[in-house]
Amino acid sequence: MQKVGQILLIDDDPVSNLICENLFKRTSICQQIKAFTQAQAALKYLDEVVQRNLQLPEVIFLDLNMPIMNGWDFLEKYATQIATKLPHRIKIYILTSSIDKADKKEAEKIDWVTGFVIKPFTEEKLLKIFE
Repeated sequence: MQKVGQILLIDDDPVSNLICENLFKRTSICQQIKAFTQAQAALKYLDEVVQRNLQLPEVIFLDLNMPIMNGWDFLEKYATQIATKLPHRIKIYILTSSIDKADKKEAEKIDWVTGFVIKPFTEEKLLKIFE
């Protein structure tokens, strides 16, 4: 199983974040977890990390359905404001409760989205990602 230094979790539901954080800790998949309940705060964090040349997350798990800035908006701003400044690509997984096939098809069109995971996020799904 591949392990990573840092995972960034972006989901407006604190309970969902807590479940994911516990899953990451239980599987020892990463050394550090950064969780955000607002996509704007996550973008600000990533911009600061890039500007200060700090350790980038290797993986981002992103919810689609969030208030103010949803996952699609995050991806658009990420592409224009963050991705072009990165020394390497960050793997982004959509982590959503949406079972709408149109959401999955839309995500597949976006080059920097690595995968699409439907909640609930389980140990089995996590381990499959990091095989």
